[in-house]
Amino acid sequence: MKTFDFNLRPRLILMILAITAIVSVPYLFLQRAANDSIEAARWVEHTGEVKQTAYALMYAMRELETIVLSDLARAPRTDGASIYPQRRADALLLIDQLGEQTDDNRSQSNRVASLKTLVAGRITEFDKMLTASNRGDYAAARDSLQTARSLFALIGAADGIIDTEDLLLETRKVEMSDRRAY
Repeated sequence: MKTFDFNLRPRLILMILAITAIVSVPYLFLQRAANDSIEAARWVEHTGEVKQTAYALMYAMRELETIVLSDLARAPRTDGASIYPQRRADALLLIDQLGEQTDDNRSQSNRVASLKTLVAGRITEFDKMLTASNRGDYAAARDSLQTARSLFALIGAADGIIDTEDLLLETRKVEMSDRRAY
């Protein structure tokens, strides 16, 4: 009669390795999927923040123009003179925020730098317009308005930033779906 020598040590080691593999492989896949989902959420959030700041900046600039136009038209002032400095500061803060938000993308940073120049020039012309209007020099005020509209036109500059963020988001979605395919 043959006796079998059951050496338990190699079998125990193989069993422990099998259990480790059974537990760790799904964990690694789930961890990767969770990290991809978190990264995708950050991309969406970042794009939303950039777009929100760009829209807020455009709103602030339109509000500034409305204030100076009502001053030029000598419309009854309710709070135009007192609100202008605050709105001006808001617009400058928003353009700085937009610059910080797009630091991770060189082409977006270039677009924001261009927009920053336009915003600063437009605000400078608005300041000149208010000063001229308060002096009673309406011709100079209208010239400043015309300069602000022609040399420092914002149409298209902020739209380029927003459109690029949309394209980046679409690219990231494709990249994320490609990752999930593997």
